[in-house]
Amino acid sequence: MVRDTFKLIEQIFSVSRLLRDTMSDSDDFTRLTIQQIRALTYLRAVKKAIMSDVAAHFCIELPSATSLINRLCEQNLAVRREDALDRRLVVVSLTDRGRKLTEQVRRNRKKKLERVLSYLSEDDRKHLSSVLETLLRKLQS
Repeated sequence: MVRDTFKLIEQIFSVSRLLRDTMSDSDDFTRLTIQQIRALTYLRAVKKAIMSDVAAHFCIELPSATSLINRLCEQNLAVRREDALDRRLVVVSLTDRGRKLTEQVRRNRKKKLERVLSYLSEDDRKHLSSVLETLLRKLQS
């Protein structure tokens, strides 16, 4: 039992590492840090966020979130504005360039993942999907 668990853990780490390497993008994302890429992905998902939401989402202090967003703004990937109702709040969103970049990367990664999954038979994909659904459900509860 312990040996099987250890083997499974090693397999998960190996697959995770190989997937990360396979899914990495070499074009416009090469000059961005992992945290910046995650921030772009977050902003794409939420559309607009106040700076304190960014800090909370990444479990970082507000000055660190401000620095993170400032670096994205310097590259014209995000824009920060004062909230129309409360000027103390800073609202952050993606620029057109940021949206296009994240969409391009999302499409590229989807193609790469489809290629990786093509190594599996239809039955294996269904089984993997079932196992991942169960694991996600347990982790989210």
